[in-house]
Amino acid sequence: MISVHLWAMAAAKANSFDVPEVQKAFAGLSFDCPSGYKISMTAENNYVSRGVFIGSVNAKQGFDILWQSKDAPKPVPFSPYS
Repeated sequence: MISVHLWAMAAAKANSFDVPEVQKAFAGLSFDCPSGYKISMTAENNYVSRGVFIGSVNAKQGFDILWQSKDAPKPVPFSPYS
């Protein structure tokens, strides 16, 4: 759902559904996510900065949160070829 919300925001910002225009509009978008973190797109590569959760599945097939980040860390692009 986060990606759909970001896409809608970018389309509105671009005032277009044209994919290249929407892609350009992603830079710098942000909103408060239901998880309690501020989700934001980086301007340099359109990666998403978001909070991190580590959890385990419990007997009720839900999740027990074992750890969560204090804030949303900046994303670090990964390439297996670098």
